[in-house]
Amino acid sequence: MSANDSIDDLRQKGNHEFQQGNLDNAVSFYSAAIEMASKSDKAALIVNLCNRSASYFQMEEHEKAKADAETAWKVSNESNVKSAYRLAKTMIALKEYEPAIEVLKTALKVENLKESEKSSLQELGKQILIKMDEPSQAIETTIKTAQRPLSIREFTKGKSLGVGNFSEIIIVQHKVTKEKFALKILEKKTAADLAKRQHPNVYNEIAMERRVLLERLPSHPNIINMYHAFRDFNNLYYLMDLHNVNPDLWTQIRYKGKMVGAPEAQVKRWMLQLVDALEHIHSHGIVHRDIKPENVLLDEHNHVVVIDFGTAKDLIKTDLNGPEFVGSTF
Repeated sequence: MSANDSIDDLRQKGNHEFQQGNLDNAVSFYSAAIEMASKSDKAALIVNLCNRSASYFQMEEHEKAKADAETAWKVSNESNVKSAYRLAKTMIALKEYEPAIEVLKTALKVENLKESEKSSLQELGKQILIKMDEPSQAIETTIKTAQRPLSIREFTKGKSLGVGNFSEIIIVQHKVTKEKFALKILEKKTAADLAKRQHPNVYNEIAMERRVLLERLPSHPNIINMYHAFRDFNNLYYLMDLHNVNPDLWTQIRYKGKMVGAPEAQVKRWMLQLVDALEHIHSHGIVHRDIKPENVLLDEHNHVVVIDFGTAKDLIKTDLNGPEFVGSTF
């Protein structure tokens, strides 16, 4: 972005980034163009608001996409068909069907409406009618077994539980079912940077954890449950059981920074549970390879829960296996 860029230069650069799939960069260019156009050029303001709305839509930031399209529609005095199209399309994504119909009705009355514009608006109208005719779904009481794609917009984000090289785990609550989970957020850009610089196996590790916990391992009381994996433009998400009543094993056996251990009877219980978990893992052809206190949570009953299967080795499906030298050998 140059200080000498005109509004049109910024728009064209934004269009280029949009076409390349670099939506964050496209938003930056469109935002700069919007700021510049808001002072002097109503037509350019409308165009760039529509373009930024399209970028946000692709990023599944539907509320932001709606806000930009709505502003463009108002600035045009409800006469710009492109902004009406963008607004109605975003409203459909947000399931605001009745308001979307009103926008389309107004847009279809715009003077000198082109045939192609009319056709596009009518097609959106058909989509709305189809959506409204779909049978209403029963209210979900749990999403653990939901057979549908999830979205991050379904959750309220809470506090962070920890940060890794390219991921963060936070507490989330589902807005409908009120269930709480641990959500592992894996940043695509950070993972890509690590893959280029120093960690070429990062994509395999991400895929391995998903495969092991969602496909390869049946549920076990001493192994973390993953219920869903989903994504948006910026991140991958792994939805897992929340265990935040007790600290992890590493924290539990330390006091004021010093290793203090635990009572012998408790250690025996933990070791029995850990061995049971490892036998289950091994019986299904998986080797964890990074068993350590930091990768063992303690649930609300103070029972062992094994986590972090990114560096696991699969003895049956071998295509994602990484290097032999990893954190441990278990």
